[in-house]
Amino acid sequence: MILPEDRVPSPLGRSVRTTRGLRLLTFTVPMGWGVVGFLARVTGALAAARVAVLAASTFDRDHLLVRSADLARARTALRGIRGGERRSLDRRRRIE
Repeated sequence: MILPEDRVPSPLGRSVRTTRGLRLLTFTVPMGWGVVGFLARVTGALAAARVAVLAASTFDRDHLLVRSADLARARTALRGIRGGERRSLDRRRRIE
């Protein structure tokens, strides 16, 4: 389950692990079934920059969670993506 930090119930108990201090990057572009490899290209660029991600996708949006400390490095890596699959970030929201 992915929740903003202010919505995490308390107390959670010992069986639940949480990660705090993440930023949400959302790619909002039309991505029909013909778009193949977009997320692979994005996560490949982030992996090369040594940025860990948690990816979640819907039919028309891809979302990535990155550590707040890695946000600047992630943005730099994403700016480096060029060509026909280049997509822009429409929202950056802190989840804390």
